[in-house]
Amino acid sequence: MKLHSFGENIWVGTCLFKMMGMPTKSRMTVVRLGESRMMWVHSPIRLTEDIKKELDALGEVAYVIAPNRYHHVFVPSYKKAYPNAQVFSAPGLDNKKKDFTFDGQLNEQPESAWAGDIAQHVIQGIPKLGEVVFFHKLTRTLILTDLAFNIQRVPGNFFAAMLLKFYGAYGRFGPTRVIRWLIKDKPAFRKSLEHMLEWPIERIIVSHGVPIEAEGAQQLKQAFSQYLT
Repeated sequence: MKLHSFGENIWVGTCLFKMMGMPTKSRMTVVRLGESRMMWVHSPIRLTEDIKKELDALGEVAYVIAPNRYHHVFVPSYKKAYPNAQVFSAPGLDNKKKDFTFDGQLNEQPESAWAGDIAQHVIQGIPKLGEVVFFHKLTRTLILTDLAFNIQRVPGNFFAAMLLKFYGAYGRFGPTRVIRWLIKDKPAFRKSLEHMLEWPIERIIVSHGVPIEAEGAQQLKQAFSQYLT
């Protein structure tokens, strides 16, 4: 569980996590904002002593992002460790997680603190997911959470690989069968895809699976082609 550079002012780190009872990995993205030492933390992973040391060496954790209605498990531990950090929730998450007080809710307009570095968009048409996607301008990186997976290997776990294949979450970049089931308004979802494709995407970070290192916009189009026609 180390943080790795994904380009200028952006890092990623993963931790083991269980999804549908299966061992997998979840990814966190960390962005340094501008020329400051303020750090923006997306979809936080388990806060170990090693991860905290690495974060503290990079700068000051100032903003913690819970980007959809499901990626919030480790948020309270970050607020405890960094009491001055502001925690922002995806739309609707505050109603689901009533045992935690968020400092704000994400919407179509990024907060002024990160607007110069990061664009954002609330995905429409999938109300139960409530995902907000982000675009790191400096590195032209799209940051997704559960909207698409790219799990290529599950070493030593044949059952997990078969189950992931059933859910359409294995061996390919794109939406899982669960996400496709959750899409309730296809025209609205298409508009969200078109909005993302207006960004000059070169790379894509996913929370589950292997990041896309090149031709991000093309791969996004291909993965969601059935919703773009």
